Amino acid sequence: MPINTGLRSNETVYSLLINAKGQTLAGTLYGVFRFINTIDFWTPLNVAPTSRALALAINSSGHLYVSTFSIFRSIDEGNIWEASSVGLTSNLVIFSLAINASGHIFAGSIDGIFRSVNNGRSWQASYPKAYTTSVHVMGENGQILAGTAGGILQSTDNGDHWKYVHLNDDIQVISFASNSRGHIFAGTHQYNAGIAQIFRSTDAGVHWTPRKISSTDFLEIYSLAINANGHIFAGADKNIFRSMDNGATWTSIANTPAEVHSIVINSKGHLFAGTLGVLRSIDNGNSWTSVDEGLLGIGFRVSTLVINANGCIFAGSDGGIFRSIQTTTSIEAIASNDRPISFTLEQNYPNPFNPATKIKFSLSRTNYVTLKIYNTLGEEVETLLSESRAAGKHQIIWQPQDLPSGVYLYRLQANGWTETRKLLFVK
Repeated sequence: MPINTGLRSNETVYSLLINAKGQTLAGTLYGVFRFINTIDFWTPLNVAPTSRALALAINSSGHLYVSTFSIFRSIDEGNIWEASSVGLTSNLVIFSLAINASGHIFAGSIDGIFRSVNNGRSWQASYPKAYTTSVHVMGENGQILAGTAGGILQSTDNGDHWKYVHLNDDIQVISFASNSRGHIFAGTHQYNAGIAQIFRSTDAGVHWTPRKISSTDFLEIYSLAINANGHIFAGADKNIFRSMDNGATWTSIANTPAEVHSIVINSKGHLFAGTLGVLRSIDNGNSWTSVDEGLLGIGFRVSTLVINANGCIFAGSDGGIFRSIQTTTSIEAIASNDRPISFTLEQNYPNPFNPATKIKFSLSRTNYVTLKIYNTLGEEVETLLSESRAAGKHQIIWQPQDLPSGVYLYRLQANGWTETRKLLFVK
Protein backbone atom coordinates (compact mmCIF):
# COMPACT_ATOMS: atom_id res chain seq x y z
CA MET A 1 0.00 0.00 0.00
CA PRO A 2 1.53 3.40 -0.94
CA ILE A 3 2.42 5.82 1.82
CA ASN A 4 2.94 8.95 -0.23
CA THR A 5 0.78 11.38 1.74
CA GLY A 6 2.63 14.71 1.79
CA LEU A 7 4.82 13.91 -1.24
CA ARG A 8 4.21 15.44 -4.66
CA SER A 9 2.41 13.36 -7.28
CA ASN A 10 4.77 10.91 -9.07
CA GLU A 11 7.69 12.27 -7.05
CA THR A 12 10.92 10.25 -7.33
CA VAL A 13 12.50 9.19 -4.03
CA TYR A 14 16.26 8.92 -4.51
CA SER A 15 17.27 7.80 -1.04
CA LEU A 16 15.90 6.58 2.27
CA LEU A 17 17.51 6.87 5.70
CA ILE A 18 16.43 5.92 9.23
CA ASN A 19 17.80 8.31 11.83
CA ALA A 20 18.70 7.67 15.47
CA LYS A 21 15.12 8.36 16.54
CA GLY A 22 13.78 5.69 14.18
CA GLN A 23 12.29 8.25 11.78
CA THR A 24 12.36 7.48 8.06
CA LEU A 25 13.75 10.30 5.89
CA ALA A 26 13.07 10.37 2.14
CA GLY A 27 15.33 12.37 -0.18
CA THR A 28 13.62 13.76 -3.30
CA LEU A 29 14.19 16.37 -5.96
CA TYR A 30 12.14 18.83 -3.89
CA GLY A 31 13.79 18.25 -0.52
CA VAL A 32 13.75 15.87 2.44
CA PHE A 33 10.48 14.48 3.83
CA ARG A 34 9.95 12.67 7.13
CA PHE A 35 7.60 9.69 7.34
CA ILE A 36 5.46 9.75 10.48
CA ASN A 37 4.42 6.31 11.70
CA THR A 38 0.76 6.61 12.68
CA ILE A 39 0.29 2.94 13.59
CA ASP A 40 1.36 3.33 17.22
CA PHE A 41 0.94 6.36 19.44
CA TRP A 42 2.44 4.77 22.57
CA THR A 43 5.44 2.66 23.55
CA PRO A 44 5.60 0.78 26.89
CA LEU A 45 8.20 1.66 29.53
CA ASN A 46 9.79 -0.86 31.86
CA VAL A 47 9.40 0.07 35.51
CA ALA A 48 10.33 -2.53 38.10
CA PRO A 49 8.27 -3.85 39.65
CA THR A 50 5.65 -3.56 36.92
CA SER A 51 2.39 -2.59 38.58
CA ARG A 52 -0.41 -0.09 38.46
CA ALA A 53 0.82 3.50 38.14
CA LEU A 54 -1.13 5.86 40.38
CA ALA A 55 0.63 9.21 39.87
CA LEU A 56 3.23 10.83 37.62
CA ALA A 57 5.16 14.09 37.97
CA ILE A 58 8.02 15.84 36.12
CA ASN A 59 10.44 18.38 37.58
CA SER A 60 12.08 21.32 35.82
CA SER A 61 15.06 19.14 34.84
CA GLY A 62 12.78 16.67 33.08
CA HIS A 63 13.16 13.97 35.73
CA LEU A 64 10.11 11.72 35.82
CA TYR A 65 8.61 10.30 39.02
CA VAL A 66 5.99 7.57 39.28
CA SER A 67 4.21 6.03 42.25
CA THR A 68 3.48 2.31 41.96
CA PHE A 69 2.94 1.47 45.65
CA SER A 70 6.43 2.97 45.98
CA ILE A 71 8.21 5.70 44.01
CA PHE A 72 10.59 5.34 41.07
CA ARG A 73 12.58 8.00 39.21
CA SER A 74 13.87 8.27 35.65
CA ILE A 75 16.24 10.96 34.36
CA ASP A 76 16.05 9.85 30.68
CA GLU A 77 12.33 10.10 29.79
CA GLY A 78 11.48 6.70 31.23
CA ASN A 79 14.10 4.43 29.66
CA ILE A 80 15.92 3.60 32.90
CA TRP A 81 14.35 3.72 36.37
CA GLU A 82 15.70 3.66 39.92
CA ALA A 83 13.95 3.26 43.24
CA SER A 84 13.22 6.51 45.09
CA SER A 85 11.59 5.34 48.31
CA VAL A 86 14.00 5.77 51.23
CA GLY A 87 11.95 6.96 54.21
CA LEU A 88 8.59 5.90 52.81
CA THR A 89 6.32 3.35 54.48
CA SER A 90 6.58 -0.09 52.89
CA ASN A 91 3.91 -0.77 50.22
CA LEU A 92 2.61 2.75 50.67
CA VAL A 93 -0.37 3.72 48.49
CA ILE A 94 0.57 7.09 47.00
CA PHE A 95 -2.31 8.83 45.21
CA SER A 96 -0.61 12.00 43.96
CA LEU A 97 2.73 13.72 43.35
CA ALA A 98 3.48 17.45 43.02
CA ILE A 99 6.73 19.40 42.60
CA ASN A 100 7.32 23.04 43.52
CA ALA A 101 9.63 25.63 41.94
CA SER A 102 12.48 24.58 44.26
CA GLY A 103 12.25 20.99 43.02
CA HIS A 104 10.87 19.70 46.31
CA ILE A 105 8.49 16.77 45.80
CA PHE A 106 5.29 16.19 47.76
CA ALA A 107 3.47 12.86 47.85
CA GLY A 108 -0.12 12.46 49.03
CA SER A 109 -0.81 9.02 50.49
CA ILE A 110 -3.00 6.97 52.79
CA ASP A 111 -0.48 7.74 55.55
CA GLY A 112 -0.35 11.50 55.00
CA ILE A 113 1.96 13.85 53.11
CA PHE A 114 5.61 13.01 52.49
CA ARG A 115 8.27 15.42 51.23
CA SER A 116 11.63 15.04 49.48
CA VAL A 117 14.05 17.98 49.28
CA ASN A 118 16.87 16.04 47.55
CA ASN A 119 15.39 15.03 44.20
CA GLY A 120 13.65 11.96 45.58
CA ARG A 121 16.69 10.29 47.15
CA SER A 122 14.97 10.27 50.56
CA TRP A 123 11.62 11.22 52.08
CA GLN A 124 10.29 12.51 55.37
CA ALA A 125 6.77 12.87 56.72
CA SER A 126 5.47 16.41 56.26
CA TYR A 127 1.95 15.88 57.61
CA PRO A 128 1.47 12.32 58.89
CA LYS A 129 -1.64 10.20 59.34
CA ALA A 130 -4.01 12.15 57.12
CA TYR A 131 -5.64 10.29 54.25
CA THR A 132 -4.42 12.57 51.45
CA THR A 133 -5.72 11.94 47.95
CA SER A 134 -4.39 14.98 46.07
CA VAL A 135 -1.52 17.46 46.28
CA HIS A 136 -1.23 20.68 44.27
CA VAL A 137 1.38 23.45 44.09
CA MET A 138 0.24 26.95 43.21
CA GLY A 139 2.29 28.43 40.39
CA GLU A 140 2.20 32.04 41.55
CA ASN A 141 3.18 31.83 45.21
CA GLY A 142 4.23 28.22 45.73
CA GLN A 143 1.44 27.56 48.20
CA ILE A 144 0.86 23.84 48.66
CA LEU A 145 -2.66 22.41 48.86
CA ALA A 146 -3.59 18.89 49.88
CA GLY A 147 -7.01 17.27 49.70
CA THR A 148 -8.20 15.29 52.66
CA ALA A 149 -11.39 14.25 54.44
CA GLY A 150 -13.77 17.16 54.85
CA GLY A 151 -11.43 19.86 53.61
CA ILE A 152 -8.04 21.11 52.50
CA LEU A 153 -4.61 21.30 54.08
CA GLN A 154 -2.61 24.41 53.17
CA SER A 155 1.08 25.24 53.61
CA THR A 156 2.86 28.47 52.77
CA ASP A 157 6.29 27.45 54.14
CA ASN A 158 7.23 24.49 51.93
CA GLY A 159 5.33 21.94 54.00
CA ASP A 160 6.90 22.73 57.38
CA HIS A 161 3.52 23.74 58.79
CA TRP A 162 -0.03 23.09 57.63
CA LYS A 163 -3.40 24.74 58.21
CA TYR A 164 -6.65 22.85 57.81
CA VAL A 165 -9.63 24.51 56.11
CA HIS A 166 -12.91 22.70 56.67
CA LEU A 167 -15.36 22.53 53.72
CA ASN A 168 -17.92 19.79 54.33
CA ASP A 169 -17.98 16.66 56.48
CA ASP A 170 -19.41 14.58 53.62
CA ILE A 171 -16.62 15.12 51.09
CA GLN A 172 -13.07 14.13 50.24
CA VAL A 173 -11.13 16.61 48.10
CA ILE A 174 -9.54 14.59 45.29
CA SER A 175 -8.42 17.10 42.63
CA PHE A 176 -7.11 20.65 42.26
CA ALA A 177 -6.36 23.25 39.60
CA SER A 178 -5.44 26.94 39.73
CA ASN A 179 -5.53 29.61 37.04
CA SER A 180 -3.27 32.55 36.18
CA ARG A 181 -5.39 34.83 38.39
CA GLY A 182 -4.64 32.73 41.46
CA HIS A 183 -8.14 31.31 41.69
CA ILE A 184 -8.19 27.75 43.02
CA PHE A 185 -10.66 24.99 42.15
CA ALA A 186 -11.12 21.80 44.19
CA GLY A 187 -12.97 18.73 42.97
CA THR A 188 -14.62 16.46 45.50
CA HIS A 189 -15.83 12.96 46.20
CA GLN A 190 -19.26 12.95 47.86
CA TYR A 191 -19.56 10.30 50.56
CA ASN A 192 -23.35 10.39 50.52
CA ALA A 193 -25.43 10.35 47.33
CA GLY A 194 -25.85 13.80 45.87
CA ILE A 195 -24.71 16.16 43.18
CA ALA A 196 -21.04 16.67 42.47
CA GLN A 197 -19.51 19.94 43.57
CA ILE A 198 -16.42 21.96 42.78
CA PHE A 199 -15.27 24.45 45.41
CA ARG A 200 -13.72 27.73 44.27
CA SER A 201 -11.51 30.19 46.13
CA THR A 202 -10.61 33.64 44.80
CA ASP A 203 -8.55 34.68 47.83
CA ALA A 204 -5.68 32.14 47.93
CA GLY A 205 -7.72 29.51 49.76
CA VAL A 206 -9.03 31.57 52.66
CA HIS A 207 -12.68 31.27 51.64
CA TRP A 208 -14.31 28.62 49.45
CA THR A 209 -17.64 28.60 47.61
CA PRO A 210 -19.28 25.40 46.29
CA ARG A 211 -20.29 25.34 42.62
CA LYS A 212 -22.75 22.80 41.28
CA ILE A 213 -21.35 21.15 38.16
CA SER A 214 -24.40 19.05 37.22
CA SER A 215 -27.79 18.02 38.53
CA THR A 216 -26.98 14.39 37.74
CA ASP A 217 -26.26 12.17 40.73
CA PHE A 218 -22.62 11.12 40.58
CA LEU A 219 -19.97 11.23 43.22
CA GLU A 220 -16.49 12.17 42.02
CA ILE A 221 -14.67 15.03 40.28
CA TYR A 222 -11.48 13.08 39.64
CA SER A 223 -9.47 15.64 37.68
CA LEU A 224 -9.27 19.34 36.85
CA ALA A 225 -7.26 21.27 34.25
CA ILE A 226 -7.23 24.87 33.02
CA ASN A 227 -6.04 26.05 29.60
CA ALA A 228 -4.38 29.32 28.57
CA ASN A 229 -7.79 30.92 27.94
CA GLY A 230 -8.93 30.16 31.49
CA HIS A 231 -11.37 27.44 30.40
CA ILE A 232 -11.71 24.78 33.10
CA PHE A 233 -12.10 21.08 32.32
CA ALA A 234 -13.38 18.57 34.87
CA GLY A 235 -13.13 14.79 34.57
CA ALA A 236 -15.91 12.92 36.31
CA ASP A 237 -17.84 9.64 36.13
CA LYS A 238 -18.18 8.84 32.42
CA ASN A 239 -18.18 12.51 31.55
CA ILE A 240 -16.04 15.57 30.90
CA PHE A 241 -17.36 19.03 31.78
CA ARG A 242 -16.17 22.48 30.74
CA SER A 243 -16.60 25.95 32.20
CA MET A 244 -15.81 29.06 30.16
CA ASP A 245 -16.82 31.56 32.87
CA ASN A 246 -14.41 30.80 35.72
CA GLY A 247 -16.47 27.96 37.14
CA ALA A 248 -19.82 29.75 37.38
CA THR A 249 -21.55 27.39 34.92
CA TRP A 250 -20.62 24.03 33.45
CA THR A 251 -21.46 22.13 30.26
CA SER A 252 -21.04 18.43 29.50
CA ILE A 253 -18.74 18.12 26.46
CA ALA A 254 -17.97 14.38 26.30
CA ASN A 255 -19.34 11.02 27.34
CA THR A 256 -16.50 8.68 28.28
CA PRO A 257 -16.31 4.89 28.76
CA ALA A 258 -15.37 5.26 32.42
CA GLU A 259 -14.28 7.79 35.00
CA VAL A 260 -11.76 10.40 33.84
CA HIS A 261 -8.89 10.35 36.32
CA SER A 262 -6.56 12.76 34.57
CA ILE A 263 -6.72 15.69 32.12
CA VAL A 264 -3.59 17.41 30.78
CA ILE A 265 -3.06 20.15 28.18
CA ASN A 266 -0.06 20.59 25.88
CA SER A 267 1.49 23.83 24.64
CA LYS A 268 -0.89 23.94 21.66
CA GLY A 269 -3.93 23.69 23.90
CA HIS A 270 -4.66 20.08 22.90
CA LEU A 271 -6.44 18.13 25.64
CA PHE A 272 -5.69 14.57 26.72
CA ALA A 273 -8.00 12.66 29.07
CA GLY A 274 -7.21 9.39 30.83
CA THR A 275 -10.11 6.96 31.10
CA LEU A 276 -10.29 3.39 29.71
CA GLY A 277 -7.53 4.39 27.32
CA VAL A 278 -6.73 7.98 26.33
CA LEU A 279 -8.89 10.55 24.53
CA ARG A 280 -7.60 13.63 22.71
CA SER A 281 -9.26 16.88 21.66
CA ILE A 282 -7.64 19.49 19.41
CA ASP A 283 -10.65 21.85 19.43
CA ASN A 284 -11.02 22.91 23.06
CA GLY A 285 -13.02 19.83 24.01
CA ASN A 286 -15.73 20.12 21.36
CA SER A 287 -14.80 16.74 19.83
CA TRP A 288 -12.68 13.83 21.05
CA THR A 289 -10.84 10.94 19.40
CA SER A 290 -9.21 7.86 20.89
CA VAL A 291 -5.39 7.65 20.87
CA ASP A 292 -4.91 4.12 22.17
CA GLU A 293 -2.62 2.71 19.46
CA GLY A 294 0.19 0.82 21.17
CA LEU A 295 -1.39 1.16 24.61
CA LEU A 296 -1.22 -2.42 25.90
CA GLY A 297 -4.09 -3.78 27.93
CA ILE A 298 -6.91 -1.80 26.34
CA GLY A 299 -9.71 -1.63 28.87
CA PHE A 300 -7.31 -0.90 31.71
CA ARG A 301 -7.80 2.37 33.50
CA VAL A 302 -5.39 5.22 32.77
CA SER A 303 -5.00 6.87 36.17
CA THR A 304 -2.49 9.60 35.42
CA LEU A 305 -1.11 11.65 32.53
CA VAL A 306 1.75 14.15 32.41
CA ILE A 307 3.44 16.12 29.60
CA ASN A 308 7.10 17.16 29.70
CA ALA A 309 8.67 20.37 28.38
CA ASN A 310 9.31 18.73 24.99
CA GLY A 311 5.63 17.87 24.53
CA CYS A 312 6.11 14.16 25.17
CA ILE A 313 3.18 12.61 27.08
CA PHE A 314 3.38 9.80 29.64
CA ALA A 315 0.45 7.64 30.74
CA GLY A 316 0.25 5.61 33.92
CA SER A 317 -2.28 2.77 33.84
CA ASP A 318 -3.26 -0.53 35.38
CA GLY A 319 -1.06 -2.09 32.68
CA GLY A 320 2.08 -0.05 33.39
CA ILE A 321 3.57 3.19 32.09
CA PHE A 322 3.60 4.32 28.46
CA ARG A 323 5.27 7.16 26.56
CA SER A 324 4.16 8.74 23.31
CA ILE A 325 6.39 7.83 20.37
CA GLN A 326 6.26 11.38 19.06
CA THR A 327 5.71 14.63 20.88
CA THR A 328 2.07 15.60 21.26
CA THR A 329 2.72 18.86 19.40
CA SER A 330 4.08 17.13 16.28
CA ILE A 331 1.20 14.69 15.78
CA GLU A 332 -1.47 15.95 13.42
CA ALA A 333 -4.97 14.59 13.91
CA ILE A 334 -7.43 14.04 11.06
CA ALA A 335 -10.94 14.57 12.38
CA SER A 336 -12.52 12.25 9.80
CA ASN A 337 -11.50 9.12 7.91
CA ASP A 338 -12.93 10.63 4.72
CA ARG A 339 -10.19 12.44 2.82
CA PRO A 340 -11.53 15.70 1.32
CA ILE A 341 -11.17 16.07 -2.45
CA SER A 342 -10.44 19.81 -2.30
CA PHE A 343 -9.46 22.72 -0.07
CA THR A 344 -12.48 24.27 1.63
CA LEU A 345 -13.09 26.97 4.24
CA GLU A 346 -16.47 26.86 5.96
CA GLN A 347 -18.48 29.70 7.44
CA ASN A 348 -17.73 30.10 11.13
CA TYR A 349 -20.35 28.97 13.66
CA PRO A 350 -21.97 30.52 15.54
CA ASN A 351 -22.09 33.79 13.63
CA PRO A 352 -22.62 36.42 15.07
CA PHE A 353 -20.79 35.12 18.15
CA ASN A 354 -19.65 35.85 21.69
CA PRO A 355 -17.34 34.80 23.27
CA ALA A 356 -16.00 32.14 20.87
CA THR A 357 -16.64 30.70 17.42
CA LYS A 358 -15.57 27.63 15.42
CA ILE A 359 -13.75 27.88 12.09
CA LYS A 360 -13.64 24.64 10.10
CA PHE A 361 -11.57 23.87 7.02
CA SER A 362 -10.56 20.85 4.94
CA LEU A 363 -7.31 19.92 3.21
CA SER A 364 -7.03 17.41 0.38
CA ARG A 365 -3.35 16.81 1.18
CA THR A 366 -0.77 17.73 3.81
CA ASN A 367 0.17 21.39 3.47
CA TYR A 368 1.59 24.37 5.29
CA VAL A 369 -1.45 26.38 6.37
CA THR A 370 -1.98 29.90 7.64
CA LEU A 371 -5.25 31.14 9.13
CA LYS A 372 -5.33 34.83 10.01
CA ILE A 373 -7.87 37.37 11.24
CA TYR A 374 -8.08 40.86 9.68
CA ASN A 375 -10.15 43.95 10.41
CA THR A 376 -12.14 45.69 7.66
CA LEU A 377 -9.16 47.97 6.95
CA GLY A 378 -7.14 44.93 5.94
CA GLU A 379 -4.94 45.05 9.05
CA GLU A 380 -3.94 41.70 10.54
CA VAL A 381 -5.16 41.40 14.15
CA GLU A 382 -4.33 37.77 14.99
CA THR A 383 -2.71 34.65 13.54
CA LEU A 384 -4.67 31.53 14.53
CA LEU A 385 -2.59 28.99 12.62
CA SER A 386 0.79 28.92 10.89
CA GLU A 387 2.03 25.34 10.58
CA SER A 388 1.87 22.14 8.56
CA ARG A 389 -1.44 20.29 8.78
CA ALA A 390 -2.29 16.79 7.56
CA ALA A 391 -4.94 16.05 4.96
CA GLY A 392 -8.38 15.94 6.51
CA LYS A 393 -10.93 18.05 8.33
CA HIS A 394 -9.77 20.55 10.94
CA GLN A 395 -11.36 22.96 13.40
CA ILE A 396 -10.02 26.04 15.18
CA ILE A 397 -11.69 27.83 18.09
CA TRP A 398 -11.29 31.63 18.07
CA GLN A 399 -11.99 33.64 21.19
CA PRO A 400 -11.09 37.32 20.60
CA GLN A 401 -9.10 39.00 23.32
CA ASP A 402 -9.38 42.79 23.82
CA LEU A 403 -10.95 43.40 20.40
CA PRO A 404 -13.98 45.64 19.80
CA SER A 405 -17.25 44.38 18.38
CA GLY A 406 -17.53 44.45 14.63
CA VAL A 407 -17.00 42.69 11.32
CA TYR A 408 -13.74 40.79 10.83
CA LEU A 409 -12.30 38.71 8.00
CA TYR A 410 -10.68 35.30 8.35
CA ARG A 411 -8.37 34.09 5.57
CA LEU A 412 -7.03 30.59 4.95
CA GLN A 413 -3.98 30.06 2.73
CA ALA A 414 -2.53 26.70 1.69
CA ASN A 415 -0.57 25.53 -1.38
CA GLY A 416 -1.24 28.77 -3.29
CA TRP A 417 -4.97 28.54 -2.53
CA THR A 418 -6.65 31.39 -0.61
CA GLU A 419 -10.18 31.88 0.65
CA THR A 420 -11.61 34.66 2.83
CA ARG A 421 -14.88 34.87 4.76
CA LYS A 422 -16.53 37.41 7.06
CA LEU A 423 -17.58 36.99 10.67
CA LEU A 424 -19.29 39.22 13.23
CA PHE A 425 -18.08 39.58 16.81
CA VAL A 426 -20.66 41.04 19.21
CA LYS A 427 -19.79 41.89 22.81
